[in-house]
Amino acid sequence: MHCLNGNNPIPRFCFRTLAGGLLLLVLGAATAESDDAVEVISADSNVYDGWHVLDASIRFALDDELFVALEHGVHLNIDVLVEIRRQRKWLWDPVISSHRLGFILQHHPLTGAYVVTEPIANTRREFPDAREALQSLGTIRNYHLLNAGLLTQGEAYDGYIKARLKIDALPAPLQAVAYVSPKWRVESAWLKWSLTGP
Repeated sequence: MHCLNGNNPIPRFCFRTLAGGLLLLVLGAATAESDDAVEVISADSNVYDGWHVLDASIRFALDDELFVALEHGVHLNIDVLVEIRRQRKWLWDPVISSHRLGFILQHHPLTGAYVVTEPIANTRREFPDAREALQSLGTIRNYHLLNAGLLTQGEAYDGYIKARLKIDALPAPLQAVAYVSPKWRVESAWLKWSLTGP
């Protein structure tokens, strides 16, 4: 199939092909960018007082454009998603327990501080700069996942964790840009670890 001919150098279907190709390039770039913007470095859990307790470290390396948006009053909603799945040989692994740790990062214009809020835990922490706030946000310690008694003896279980920026929580005018811009497509891959203990 040729896009060029003597009568019509650029037929209509060529515009559609070109537009589709450009869209794929943009989405591909967004996926590649997300790998650099956030990464779950480590995750592990142990049993304390009958509970599986999670420790995890997440590295954020957001584009400067997001920091500029913060300084102009945009709140960044970041979710950390955790799943516990039971291993099965032939079928998909069923999800036994799922958690969403929701954080809101914002800039306080009067004090210049960056504030991390966790609405579910009703906590609020202030930091002198955004990168320090993200470092704290990405340090998860002693998070209670589930009671160890809920897991069946002799079965194998895995934990999965990922982090992402909630684009649909951005102001409406910014969402259209964020959905196609690689700078705003912030989502890590799942990191897997094996649950140990009784």
